[in-house]
Amino acid sequence: MKINHVWISGYRNIRSSEFQVESPLILVGENNSGKSNVLKAMTLPLSPGGEGYPGRTITLGDLNDDDKLAYYDYIEDNISLLMSEDISAEDMESFIAHVPKVTVRLQFDVDDGSRFYFEKLLTTDDAGELVSQIEFCYQVDDPKQLLKHLKIIDTAVKAESGKLGDYRINLLPEKLFRTHLLVPGKNDPISFELAKNIKYFALVAERDGFSTNKSRVGASAIVDLLNRNIDDSDKMNIEKGYNEFFKEIQNSSKMDQVFNWARYSAGFSNADDFFGEISILPNMPPMNSLLNSIQLGYSQHPLSQQGLGYRNLVYLTAMVNALESDDETPFALLSVEEPEAHLSNENQKLLMSFLGATSKSATNFQLAYSTHNTNFIPKLELQNLVIMHKGKAVSLAEEMSNPDFRYLMRNPNLDIFKLLFSSNVILVEGISEELLIKAYLAAETNALNNIEVLSFHKGFNIIISLWEKVNADSSRKLAVVRDYDDQDNAKQTAESLQVAHKISINTTSGYTLEDDIVSENFVLLSKFFKESLNWPDSALKDPESLADYWKNTNGAKGSATAELSLSIGTDDLEGFTLPPHILDAINFFSEE
Repeated sequence: MKINHVWISGYRNIRSSEFQVESPLILVGENNSGKSNVLKAMTLPLSPGGEGYPGRTITLGDLNDDDKLAYYDYIEDNISLLMSEDISAEDMESFIAHVPKVTVRLQFDVDDGSRFYFEKLLTTDDAGELVSQIEFCYQVDDPKQLLKHLKIIDTAVKAESGKLGDYRINLLPEKLFRTHLLVPGKNDPISFELAKNIKYFALVAERDGFSTNKSRVGASAIVDLLNRNIDDSDKMNIEKGYNEFFKEIQNSSKMDQVFNWARYSAGFSNADDFFGEISILPNMPPMNSLLNSIQLGYSQHPLSQQGLGYRNLVYLTAMVNALESDDETPFALLSVEEPEAHLSNENQKLLMSFLGATSKSATNFQLAYSTHNTNFIPKLELQNLVIMHKGKAVSLAEEMSNPDFRYLMRNPNLDIFKLLFSSNVILVEGISEELLIKAYLAAETNALNNIEVLSFHKGFNIIISLWEKVNADSSRKLAVVRDYDDQDNAKQTAESLQVAHKISINTTSGYTLEDDIVSENFVLLSKFFKESLNWPDSALKDPESLADYWKNTNGAKGSATAELSLSIGTDDLEGFTLPPHILDAINFFSEE
């Protein structure tokens, strides 16, 4: 059983978003984009499994701020209408629509092995298809009670000649909010017996308490899972062993002589007549306490003395392995914030390999994690990515086709974070453009820049579409530098993707980059390539010959570009000018 679709509305910075879910779910985005809020929201319809958030905790503070502001404004603008005794059904419906609430709906793909447990989740979606869904709601159940409350507040405000806007917190009383767990469409409440079969384990970013001291494991979920692995027969053996252990302590410490001292007293012959016998009984701790008191070690040293990164690696792998082997939980969601935290590059790759292998083979748990690290974005699973920006989710599985994924997979320089979340990005077709632009920017010592230059092969349309989807309401800019290649139709198609002050498409005047560079700098480059690379005179007689030699002679292109890039900004290339289409791309970022 796996989650395959998520709907979230009214929760923190997520006003309304829905997205397709693959397994594992990989969330990426800049800080405060909503990644952690998605992971937390996905746990609200599920029962806590012992690690992460303390139950279904939700308060008014979790309501979306924009929803609350819209509600406050609506109340202030319509208070007279709402205070009337004969409010119409239409106005009442409008009022209810403005009251903030949180809704989280999960849809599951239920396999045959899990169908028995979750048949009560069956309902129909908007298209009339039979689906398995569960929904969590945090809302005002009785709008009429809220109206009564508003009348009390309005009366008190008028009595003080005040303004309703000064008492906004009182316009939304927390005491009227209730939480519900139900099957959408049917509105059937979820029973406790069903809810306990759908669990979550959340490893939040602040998970540094695992094995931090010598006396305890420090991870309640792992301890709980260990406890469930112990059957009744094993528990009887443990209790028997504990009693034997206790007898050894009792005998060794001479407990009987200490507490029943009167029986052994030589100084008081009749002391035993006054003091009854004190019984010494074993007091076996609960199983979780016993398991939590285990000391973990590494190479005969306590694990608490190992680095934070290594402890995190042990914690995550143990947690995943315990969930995979847990046959008592029909379904569990394991959400992890930043699995890369504190890990070296080698251990990041080790953990990613482990997570990839276990999540594919797991049948009873599903992994969802957020990351800022490319090691945790496998190229072969780009369809698993959901990109967050300002509380909006973009699922690559919904936005891109299989040919699109194959195009991105083949690109050796794919870096989702640089591509989508850099303030200013220039996309180029190859390493030549990348080196030249970076060299030019580095030589501009009198100005700072934050331009990211990424080389991709041809086929920018896919990337531009994805970039625009993610950054539609951001201040980021994207410039594309491309070759003309004598293809008018391709040029027109590319230029049609331009967006004023947002996306700039810049094409060479000549066939390729080399033609334009030579056109702007022929005299300077003829001398430079003669002296630095000893190019033959036949290649330097005119711009066409120089460009042709540069493009087509074996080894010339790479060596020329390298020498040129290393010399930009030096006396050897004083007066060198980049082609207009590249300068236009660079200057685009400084335009207002």
